[in-house]
Amino acid sequence: MASICRGCLFFFLFLPKLRHTLRALIRTLIRTPSSGALALAALPRCLDIARSLNHRRIPNVHIFWGHYPALVGLIIKDLAPSTNVTLFLGAYDLERALPISAALSRKAEYITTHAQCNTRKISCLTGVPANQITTIYRGVKVRRGHITRDAKSANLVICAERLTKTKRTIDVLRAFTILQKHKPDAYLRIFGDGPEKALLQDYINTNELSKNVELVGWASHETILSNLEEASLLLSLSQATGERLPNIVKEAFASSCPAIVGKTPCIDELVVNGRNGYVLRPGDVHGAAERALTILSDPQLWDQMSACAHATVSRHFDIKETSRQRLRLWQ
Repeated sequence: MASICRGCLFFFLFLPKLRHTLRALIRTLIRTPSSGALALAALPRCLDIARSLNHRRIPNVHIFWGHYPALVGLIIKDLAPSTNVTLFLGAYDLERALPISAALSRKAEYITTHAQCNTRKISCLTGVPANQITTIYRGVKVRRGHITRDAKSANLVICAERLTKTKRTIDVLRAFTILQKHKPDAYLRIFGDGPEKALLQDYINTNELSKNVELVGWASHETILSNLEEASLLLSLSQATGERLPNIVKEAFASSCPAIVGKTPCIDELVVNGRNGYVLRPGDVHGAAERALTILSDPQLWDQMSACAHATVSRHFDIKETSRQRLRLWQ
């Protein structure tokens, strides 16, 4: 409450200087009134945050998301134009396409995103040339070298995701049902929680899969990582349009675990068909089952794909290197 009160006072004191912020707010209100109302509600808190940063003379400010957090960056650029402001825009920002995101993009020193295929959409949204948008992948910890097949559970398949309709975990179960008919010793472990959990449990019970499928529910990050180190395959058939290079696939690769995934935006930047996994069209449960059977039944192919998976994440998605790339923007 104190922060909101300070923000309201700050608004009236510095109103004449906030022309870019107010212009972006008005455009947001006109284009999407509900989002504009939320932005107005967030404005006092954003003003107080910007006031605090300005008072402390912070030379570099990174706005980790567009949409409402972009207000902080706009206010800073209105009050202290010499402050270096960088902005990250991701899938959610592209879907919302709010004018406040575009307004800050045109004033920020750098724009970053986490997938190369986002750059063209960001350019269309903001008017910033695509060659001025920097792609820095979101990295994961690569904690050990390539894990060989003899250290794995040869028939263990992992699925780890939010159990929502667009994630299509039900397709994972349908594919596994086909796989299990050809490979009776295959075992599927599903991690995650969400509104589809009861539907998935009903499917498991109806199809008598309880001996080969474990619906674990929520689990800690460390638990999932240890299971990926044990597993031989990741199966994730998401159709979510907001998906961008899911970390679970990167973490599977870091654990030398090939992946079969659904076709989501930008996924080709991570999964190379036939090299470190397979990318399938939406709903192709038969194709998923066939490819899973091929990978799990061919040790030589698994060795090649798992080594390529580990090399992919080590080369392009190691968090040590992606962190260095971010730091270079601010130095």
